Parts: sequence; C-alpha cells; structure tokens
Amino acid sequence: LPPPPPKRAELKWSIRLDALDLLFGTFGGELEYAFAGPVSIGVGPQYIFADSRQNSSLGLKAKGQGVYGELGFWIEGRPLRGYYLKARVSHSSITFRSTKPDGTPIEEVPVPQTLIGLMFGSQSIYAGWFSLSGGIGIAFDTQAEDRHIQVSDPRNSRYPIPGPGLFSGNGFVLLPQLSLGGSF
Repeated sequence: LPPPPPKRAELKWSIRLDALDLLFGTFGGELEYAFAGPVSIGVGPQYIFADSRQNSSLGLKAKGQGVYGELGFWIEGRPLRGYYLKARVSHSSITFRSTKPDGTPIEEVPVPQTLIGLMFGSQSIYAGWFSLSGGIGIAFDTQAEDRHIQVSDPRNSRYPIPGPGLFSGNGFVLLPQLSLGGSF
C-alpha cells in the first residue's frame, strides 16, 4: 500500500487588509495568530482619514487613529478557515477640526470611541494561502455622547457632532468586515 498523503499543516498566521473600511474613511489591517487549537488572537491598527459626520462645506474635517484586538473561536475546529465567532475590543480617537473659509483654524474637538462587541463571519483560503474574510457584528461604544464644535457659519455656531448609534446615538454600532490577505 502507498503511504497516506501528508497531512496538511494547519494555518498559524494571517495578515489582511480591511478593504471595506476604506469606504468608511479608515485604512487598516489585521495580524492574526492561531495560538491554541481553534482559538486565535488578532490586532489591527487603523488610520482614520474621514468620518461620516464631517462637513466640508462648513470647514469641518476629521482625522484620527485607532487599534482593535480580537479573540476568535473557529467553530469548525480549524484555525483561520471556516466560520468564526470573535470578541472585539477597540479604541480610536478622532479629532474634528473646523476652519474658516481662508483655512484659519477655529476649534478642535477630540471624539474618543471605545467599542466592545461580538462578530460572526467566515474566512476562506484560496490557492493554499490567499484569504478572504468577511463578517458582521455589533458593538457598544462606552464613550458615546453628542458633542459640539464651533464653525464659521453664523447659523450653525455650535455644530452638532452626534454620538454613534444605530438608533439616535444610542451607542450601538454595526461592525462590518471584508478583508483580503494571506494566511500561512
């Protein structure tokens, strides 16, 4: 009898770019390590170059940075492939800046965000290394609150920066994810 084919090694590392986040004004990636059976840990730095609450016509722009960490459980028992359930904790800080039409700064307002949430999704591996990962989740922002910033328009002297939330700034936010990368 011929010897059995060699058993495929389980994946240990994955590095991915969060492509969907680009649509929401964030450039980020994720490094994930499967450290014990079907359990993995991941970390993702983020650069925030825009925010849906900014208003260019009023001279209001936003930039910031953040980082998140995830603890993943791979439901089918194979790390970094198949369905997963992940707990996520993230922190970001966005600074809203208002300027006059000539570019003179008016005010800066920091808007911190600390999310605690849960995600469900899956990751597929193609050609032995290319990974496509997607999921959806929900999180709660522990620092959600409405803020205001001075703008140059006299009709909107204290322009509102609403707190995040699915329903009227209640602090619950969706966590969509679509990322591409490699797994080894």
